[in-house]
Amino acid sequence: MVLGGAWVKVLAHFREQGSVLRGTAEGHCTGSEVEMAFESGEAEETIAELIRMARQICFTESALSKEVELAHRYRLNGRAIDA
Repeated sequence: MVLGGAWVKVLAHFREQGSVLRGTAEGHCTGSEVEMAFESGEAEETIAELIRMARQICFTESALSKEVELAHRYRLNGRAIDA
């Protein structure tokens, strides 16, 4: 397969609400967009299969589109703390 060029543009949409001073601040990711462009003499079906395989192995897309476990650990001056 020969690609003459390729680029990816990723946009993420965020929203904040509440007050830090009142302890009600929240941040939300409301969505994301991915745009890809290719230059190639390959058939459209070949490029479409390349895209399908790339999405299938993309760690970021998996983490953003599925529920994943998230663990938190906090340290202060080398000592574990609860937050």
